[in-house]
Amino acid sequence: EGHSDAEADRAVALVMLFPSAFVLVFAYAEAIMLCGVAGALLAARRRQWWWAALGGLVAAAARPLGVALAPALAVEALLVWRAGRLGRPWGPLAAIVAPVAGVGAYLAWATRFDAGPLAPFTVQGDLRGDAVDPLSRLVRGVGDLVGPERFGDGLHLPFAAAFVVLAVLTFRRWPVSFGVYAVIVLVASLSAQNLNSLERYGLNALPIVLTLALLARTERVERVVLAISACGFVSLCALAWLGVYVP
Repeated sequence: EGHSDAEADRAVALVMLFPSAFVLVFAYAEAIMLCGVAGALLAARRRQWWWAALGGLVAAAARPLGVALAPALAVEALLVWRAGRLGRPWGPLAAIVAPVAGVGAYLAWATRFDAGPLAPFTVQGDLRGDAVDPLSRLVRGVGDLVGPERFGDGLHLPFAAAFVVLAVLTFRRWPVSFGVYAVIVLVASLSAQNLNSLERYGLNALPIVLTLALLARTERVERVVLAISACGFVSLCALAWLGVYVP
């Protein structure tokens, strides 16, 4: 995408040291999902639609949130169509449909359990609460900082604010499709009464991590960002092992 090898190396380092990146070796599907997301977005930018379809299928089959790739890949297809270079539409259509098919496959697998095919969307209802307006949830989060939840949901607000800023900057630093994907993931993540696991969902919004890598351009800033990320990584991992933090 026109960036240097140093920026690519920094992006890899930040993905590995992101505060919630310890889940990549826990019993979570984030590692598989992120491989699919990165592959789908990169392949779409190179107009390798069938590879993009494979990445979208893998990402959404690993985690239903991967369906956010569908509108992002649709944006890439629209750009090619408007430029008059679409050619045969089957590849782009496959790329757009693949994430939806991946979620469908995951839900079909979920029918093996008594909870029903929609269990992946409802099983955490008792923990995360009902869906809420993300904007009002952010506003309420300010109150959590000074209320009884200051060591609960209040701790997630700084991460939420940083993620929102990075998502906005993603539209300036990366292709529109990257920003579309990141915003959809963050809106879905912030639309819950309980913000537990927000940091993990922020990692799912992979383009915001890439944006952070571009912002840490100087050696001094890079060291500060990597140090803060590493401290967050160790802290959240330790809290998770102690049962204080829900990743």
